[in-house]
Amino acid sequence: MNNKYILISAIAISLIVAGLFLYNVRLPIEADSLIGFGTVLTIAGVGAIEYRLHGRRRLSE
Repeated sequence: MNNKYILISAIAISLIVAGLFLYNVRLPIEADSLIGFGTVLTIAGVGAIEYRLHGRRRLSE
């Protein structure tokens, strides 16, 4: 299998599992806090994937 498909399937499975966990667990936090936390994790994940795929790049190039 291609690494791209493995990465996409791993991300999809982890999102489904996280969604099921959050659906079943009643947490004493509000929705906007959860959305903000998810946004930060998403940005960090995209940054990690970019770093892994392209390595370290200078910003001026």
